[in-house]
Amino acid sequence: MKNIICLMILFLFIQAPAHSQWVKMDSLSNVVWSFASSGKHLYCCTLSNGVYCSVDSGASWTPCNNGLTSLSVRSMATKDSILVIGTYGGVFKSTNYGQSWVPANYGIYFPDIRYVTFRGDSIVVGSFGGGVYVSLDQGNSFYTTNYGMTDHYVNSIFFNDTRMFCGGEGGGGIFVSNDFGISWGPKNYGVPRNPWVPSKYETILSFTSNGQSIFASTWDGQMLKSDDNGESWTSTNVGLSGVDDYINSVISCNGVLFAACYGPGVYRSLDNGMSWLATNDSLTDWGAQAVFVFGNYLFTGTINGYVFRRNLNEVVTGVDYVKSISTSTVFPNPVTGESKLTIPGYHEGSYILFVFSADGKLIKEIKQTETNYFSLFKSDFANGMYCFSLKQNGVQVSTGKFVVL
Repeated sequence: MKNIICLMILFLFIQAPAHSQWVKMDSLSNVVWSFASSGKHLYCCTLSNGVYCSVDSGASWTPCNNGLTSLSVRSMATKDSILVIGTYGGVFKSTNYGQSWVPANYGIYFPDIRYVTFRGDSIVVGSFGGGVYVSLDQGNSFYTTNYGMTDHYVNSIFFNDTRMFCGGEGGGGIFVSNDFGISWGPKNYGVPRNPWVPSKYETILSFTSNGQSIFASTWDGQMLKSDDNGESWTSTNVGLSGVDDYINSVISCNGVLFAACYGPGVYRSLDNGMSWLATNDSLTDWGAQAVFVFGNYLFTGTINGYVFRRNLNEVVTGVDYVKSISTSTVFPNPVTGESKLTIPGYHEGSYILFVFSADGKLIKEIKQTETNYFSLFKSDFANGMYCFSLKQNGVQVSTGKFVVL
């Protein structure tokens, strides 16, 4: 028995360093809207302090605002030494890694720019009120490309192969173009309605892709997933039940999804969005506005102007990661009478089973303290598929699915 205890202590000692934590890097004294990078340069965009640059992986930051007449910077796109930013006062361009900036607004008549990106040598920007603008001459001039788009309040733009996506704030939801913006059409099958204005769709804040799936985040805390290149969408909110406000940013890195959620902090998904787990160890500001991967680090920027980072490898391979991918067995499955859901690696303690509907709504919480299994009764559920998250003392132990017939 003594040897077993010693081995357990040694195992915990070895594993402890792998459980990474967020480290506060710096305060930029203003809302951090987004990040970007080029080479060794890491940039962040702020609400009213302009652009900051770091060349030491975020340990220190230097303002780089020479030539900027608008310091409300929402988005940045980079291509080698060329930087383009979108501000409340238009588009600005730098050809020297941000050492100096010049305006690039010819043809732009709605200069509140919420999103900028490169597509090859072309620059594409999303305007709040002006829709989508495109430049084919590296920012010397822009033209509008909004045919078929009924929502010109653009928050985000995304490319998946040849298909172009646009997320709006004016209630139009998601629009797609198959001809680089020459024409647009809505693709809102499964997109939730705005809870305050049911005649309109949710505000779309961010896009990313993970394998064959596309994800879109919304103002009202919804994570949407499409497995048919945007033709239809489903909510994938298991584990995000406490996220009531906007999910500002969602990104993918090596198959892992990360989301910046205002209020609850940073979440991640290890199973392509099937379930989400908070990853906020030592994160002292949970007003996450942006999430970004640079080098070996995961970064988040917050509403109070702080930049945090944590080791990316430890986020993926730490102790909580090992626990979160465990699978609980439900037998028999489908549930037709009584089935048992076993607890992997059971040891005495308080467990809570959270059961969610297929669209991410919390259906039931079941507490367990005495046995190594939970009983699931057909009489407690309507027919259909359910997802579950099993936690012990607030730490996720496993996830899984079951069907009730």
